[in-house]
Amino acid sequence: ETGRKGYRGARAAQLWIADLETAPPALRRLTPDRPQFQNVGEHRPIWAPDGDGYYFTSDPHGVAEVWYRSLDGTEARRVTTAEDGVDDAVVAATLSADGDCLVFRRLFHLYRCDPATGETQRLELHAVGDAVAASVERNRIDDARDVAFTPDGKQMAFVAGDDVWVMDAILREPIRLTNDPHRESGLTFSADGRTLWFVSDGGGE
Repeated sequence: ETGRKGYRGARAAQLWIADLETAPPALRRLTPDRPQFQNVGEHRPIWAPDGDGYYFTSDPHGVAEVWYRSLDGTEARRVTTAEDGVDDAVVAATLSADGDCLVFRRLFHLYRCDPATGETQRLELHAVGDAVAASVERNRIDDARDVAFTPDGKQMAFVAGDDVWVMDAILREPIRLTNDPHRESGLTFSADGRTLWFVSDGGGE
């Protein structure tokens, strides 16, 4: 079957029904050929819950829509209708177990449809990942380790949240010296208190 949009011809997809109670199963085509074999493709059948008919996708008017046809041979009934100016096909239609809700995709949007009335609503989807993160990240750090003091005892350094901080022992206003994913430890001041050494695994060791 050709996949061209709006194709008419003998290669259009056909829907058949098989009676599994016979051996071998009896096959019956659900629609006859059109004049001069200008057939319209019919795809993806879905049984109605009562088993008396089925839904399928077809594009007799140029845009693939969902249709319903009863097994008694009555004319097919159009279920979905694209908005004016829209020529995007219905894709991946599926029916709820009770037959009251039809869900399908058209272009990049999902829709729900009442199969009885054809009333259609676009589904609004919201992903947590779409939320805009706060520009400021706030972390609560309530412990410290590897505390070291300058020889005069006026300045101190410590590790909190795996980063190095220094603070005046009197004013107690901490200043963050490192801000990276590496782990720091082993803090020690020089004899004059002007230099701070520490160990970091930033180089892989």
